[in-house]
Amino acid sequence: MTTIQPRVEKIKNKRKQTLFRDFLKEIVSRQPIVFYKTDGVVSRFPKTDRIKSVVKYQDFEKVNEDIFAHGQEYDFNQSFWDNFSSLLQKVSLPSMIHFFQNENVDYGDVVSKGKNIYLCAYAVNENEDIYYSFGIKDACKNVFNSALVGDHSENIAMSCGVMHSYEVFYSRYITNCSDVWFSTNLVGCSHCINCHDLENVSYAIGNKVMSKEEYMKQKEVILQQKHNYVSRYKDLPAQPKNIASTNVSGTFLVESEDVENGHFAYRLKNGRNVFNVWWFQSNQELYDCVDGGGPTSADMYGINWFAINSEKCMISCHIPNCNNIYYSYYVESCSYCIGCVWLKNKQFCIFNKQYTKEEWFVLANKIFAQMEKEWILGDFFPATLCPFYFNDTIAQIVWDFDESEIVKDGYLRRQEEVKVDIPTTAAIIKTNDPLLTNYDESILAKVIQDSKGNYYRIVKPELDFHARYGLPLSLLHWMDRLKLHFVWWNM
Repeated sequence: MTTIQPRVEKIKNKRKQTLFRDFLKEIVSRQPIVFYKTDGVVSRFPKTDRIKSVVKYQDFEKVNEDIFAHGQEYDFNQSFWDNFSSLLQKVSLPSMIHFFQNENVDYGDVVSKGKNIYLCAYAVNENEDIYYSFGIKDACKNVFNSALVGDHSENIAMSCGVMHSYEVFYSRYITNCSDVWFSTNLVGCSHCINCHDLENVSYAIGNKVMSKEEYMKQKEVILQQKHNYVSRYKDLPAQPKNIASTNVSGTFLVESEDVENGHFAYRLKNGRNVFNVWWFQSNQELYDCVDGGGPTSADMYGINWFAINSEKCMISCHIPNCNNIYYSYYVESCSYCIGCVWLKNKQFCIFNKQYTKEEWFVLANKIFAQMEKEWILGDFFPATLCPFYFNDTIAQIVWDFDESEIVKDGYLRRQEEVKVDIPTTAAIIKTNDPLLTNYDESILAKVIQDSKGNYYRIVKPELDFHARYGLPLSLLHWMDRLKLHFVWWNM
């Protein structure tokens, strides 16, 4: 049987040489965090000529019932990218990326097994009640205005880099902790306020341990100062530390080994250029990967979002429970696919066309040979095939790419503001309105305009949670809240 292994090894070797900056630009730019209204539906995709059309995610499988009808023969007179662009223009894309069973997640993008997810991007694997957040994973609950939270964390607000912790507020890089406020780089701590770089400490304020009685007395005074919660968060030390990890470089690598340029990775062994990759068990051999992790995920190269048991995949986006996938978008529970879009439970397909196992290997080898000859084997999808505005993605938030460079490379860039539909009858208030200083339910009927002119609302679960813990209601648009979590990237 024809083998593709020699060329697979060449893809691996090429991805292992990627510059970290290029990894961000090429792969992390496939993770948008802005929602649009496209073709009449709330969508992750802006309206551009790079996609055919957008349909409600609930209607996607019905609209594309016979996905093989879009299948095409590979044209060796064209480049691989031209072949792929042709296929992509035939398929209507779903407004949001949802996998497996979900409940009440209409305003969540990249969601799997979730419940009550609102204005979030990337909330996967059995999370519940997640609001205005990014990168929430593995059975977390009640998370608000936070980023990169995982492993059964619960009751988290305005925090970043939280693992296996409970009741964490306005804090960064917290692991195995509970009842933490305005703190950074804590491990195994509880009842801490304004503490930094501590392990296994309880009842401490400003790194000073005290009696429970004295702690509770000072805590009550500190938490009354609600006007400075956000400024205290902004002033926290920004640099994450690595925890219980060996032979690693990067930031906030937890219980990891042999990782280069890793950022927010949890229990990873062997990897390079990874961001937001973890599983509460382990992952290994991940290179140029963003947003992913699963119980047996391994041997992945150039991937934007993978999950469950994905392994041996290369240069693809959104591939849960897959193996041996190459140059594909949005395939679920598939194996041995090249250049495919939105397949489910399929194997031995090339450009959405079915082949026998023997035929597949012969054609796959010919395609990879052509790509090798054109010097693109191992390259990620080109900028001209990216359907998102670059400045609406995590890539631009975590790295200050120059606009002229992005446009020159072929990425899209949004110049105008995202339009928000405000009903003409809506009651609009400013952030100095007294309603924002208490928990009166009449705030739920208001539209709030912040100091920049951006609009947002308070929803009932948000109001209830903030009232429960005495947290101030936000005076910032939810997108500006999210940006506060990524100050460490450009230090």
